[in-house]
Amino acid sequence: MEDIEEKTLKIYKAMFNDKEIVKIDDKKYSFDRTPQLGIRILKIGDYKFLEQNPEKDTQWGEKARKGHKILWVLKDSDYIAQVYDGEFRYWG
Repeated sequence: MEDIEEKTLKIYKAMFNDKEIVKIDDKKYSFDRTPQLGIRILKIGDYKFLEQNPEKDTQWGEKARKGHKILWVLKDSDYIAQVYDGEFRYWG
């Protein structure tokens, strides 16, 4: 997926503005929810865009409980990027 930052920020904005659908590369994608926890997730090819679980006993879970908006980007099973309160961070 080219221009991961632009696409991730578009997904982030849609997710945290409670949109049902986001348009990426002229295709529409619907947000799903994980079966056990109901966390929002979007899958595009090898990529997953996952909302931070506020119930997680981690620093990120605590931040989400405090109202911070956190989105994780995974490629295959590796975390490659994050958006934290609108700021994109890429680890590649």
